Amino acid sequence: MILDVGCGEAIKGDVNLDLNIDSSMHRGSKLNVKKIPNFVLADAQHLPFKSACFEKVRSSHVIEHVPKPMLMLQEMTRVSSRYILIRCPHRFNLKIHRNESHRNKFGCGWFKQAFGILHCRLVHNDVRSSLFGFPEEIMVKAEKL
Repeated sequence: MILDVGCGEAIKGDVNLDLNIDSSMHRGSKLNVKKIPNFVLADAQHLPFKSACFEKVRSSHVIEHVPKPMLMLQEMTRVSSRYILIRCPHRFNLKIHRNESHRNKFGCGWFKQAFGILHCRLVHNDVRSSLFGFPEEIMVKAEKL
């Protein structure tokens, strides 16, 4: 089973979790939770699930918004039995420096160190760049040891 943390309207999980259903975080519109299968209203930093109950836990463009990103990563690792996938803007992405909702800025090194602390092995990291060669987005996949 897959848990999608911060699902928004782009649902990719068997269970889909989000906290900001009334927020402008979702392109200015309110989430219609009735259309989201297996929706759970919860904070990404305090996941209301038993340990290791999902094979894969994924999150796209959420970790840069939370007050304590390491706590979010710990929780995602705790409820995963195997894989953790994260997608977020790269710290050198020019757009995030203008967006006040992005509290955190990450590079691949941060994820490598954080997953090491959490006893996970980074199995994939990819940086997508803009047409002008600037880093735009990071995608990381880690496996629990």
